[in-house]
Amino acid sequence: SKSKTTLHQATGNGYEWVKKAEVDCNIYGNVMAIKIPLSLLGVTDEFTLDFKVADNISNPGDIMSYYIYGDSAPIGRLNYRYNVKK
Repeated sequence: SKSKTTLHQATGNGYEWVKKAEVDCNIYGNVMAIKIPLSLLGVTDEFTLDFKVADNISNPGDIMSYYIYGDSAPIGRLNYRYNVKK
């Protein structure tokens, strides 16, 4: 919905995911913001979070899909990094 989405966790078995929780989100034009409590990520202290946003990738196990199909940000093998240091 425009105010809720689901957070999934990788099982460690290929590209298999399980639902972890429902979280708040907001959409403002072409910007989407997701609010994920750190407790859901198991974070209590300093941490680094690497992430990528992708849509309509035909084969997520093939890195070339991120160049050829769908949309991803940042492009290809790059990712965003968020560091928290205390």
